[in-house]
Amino acid sequence: FTSIDEFLKNKYTAEVTDEVNIEDIPSTPANYNIITYIFSAIGITIARILKGSIIDIYIMGRIMNLVLYTTLVYIAIKLLPYKRNIFFVIAFMPYMLLLAASYSVDGICLGAIYIFVAYCLKIYKESETISLKQFLILTALFVFMLMGKGIAYMLIGVLVFLLPLYKTIKKNKKYLPGIIATGILLIIVAT
Repeated sequence: FTSIDEFLKNKYTAEVTDEVNIEDIPSTPANYNIITYIFSAIGITIARILKGSIIDIYIMGRIMNLVLYTTLVYIAIKLLPYKRNIFFVIAFMPYMLLLAASYSVDGICLGAIYIFVAYCLKIYKESETISLKQFLILTALFVFMLMGKGIAYMLIGVLVFLLPLYKTIKKNKKYLPGIIATGILLIIVAT
C-alpha cells in the first residue's frame, strides 16, 4: 500500500501507462456511450494541464462528474411543478452523491432520469394534451436518458412516458387503437 500511495503522488507522465497491454484488460459486458464520459475527461484534462499528480487527475475526473450531476439535478428541480424539497433530499442522499462522484455512468443516468421525470410531471400538471413541441422535447430527453444504460432504464422511461400521454388518450379515445399499436411496435423495435 505504501508503494502504491507514493506512486499516486507522482506527477503524471505519458509513459506511466506504457507497460499496460490493452489486450490483457478484460472487456466489460457494458458498452457505454462515449458521451457519458465527456465531463470526467474534461476534469482529467484540466488536472493534466495544471500538472497534477496521478491522484489529482483521478479526483478531478470524479469532481467533474459530480458537477454534471449537480447541474442535472438543478435543472430537474427547476422543472418540477411541486414536491421540490422531497426531490432535492432524494437526489442528494449520500449514496446518490457517491454514484455521482464516481466514474460510473450512473450519476449521469440518474440526472437524466430526474430531468425526464420532472418534465413529464410538468406536462401532466400544466397541459391537457401534448403538443408536438412537448412530444419532441420528451423524446429528446428520453434518448438522453437512455444514452448511458439504454435497456436498463427503458421500462422506467416507458412507464413515465405514459403519464403525460394519459390526458391525450383520455380526450381522444378514437386514436387509442393506433396509439396502442404504435406503442407495441416501438417496444418491439427497441427490444
